[in-house]
Amino acid sequence: VGVDLKKNRIYLPENERESHGVTEQALFAGRADAAYRKLIKFQVDRTQEIFDQGAPLTRELRGKLRVEIRMTWLGGTTILRKIEALDYDTLTQRPKLGKLDMAMLLAKALRAGCVPEDNLPWCFPPDEAERREAQAMACDAGWLTGADCN
Repeated sequence: VGVDLKKNRIYLPENERESHGVTEQALFAGRADAAYRKLIKFQVDRTQEIFDQGAPLTRELRGKLRVEIRMTWLGGTTILRKIEALDYDTLTQRPKLGKLDMAMLLAKALRAGCVPEDNLPWCFPPDEAERREAQAMACDAGWLTGADCN
């Protein structure tokens, strides 16, 4: 939101801002008060509901398209978690996906593209193996270096 305000743009619906008591003046003043945080929490919760409704679509797709759609879904939900971690203050901070995040998302998306009969090399178990694989991919891509790649 903060980035858009610097460009004199507001994408938060006016009626929703009003119902939460958030004014344009408060936005441009950069006040991430309780009313603003409740508005952003409302937006995050609604967006997560929409993402959850669309999640089953990936099970209907195969191959590259399945991976691309899954990557989009994972990226969006990861940003939502990052907004939550910022305590919904998107006025003074911007949630971003880092290089390790991107590698993790790719690993998860590739795994989501797996069906047992495909027996693809990237179909590995989740959790620690997934983290190691994502880290190795990030190192191979040059996104991570040094001690992170040992």
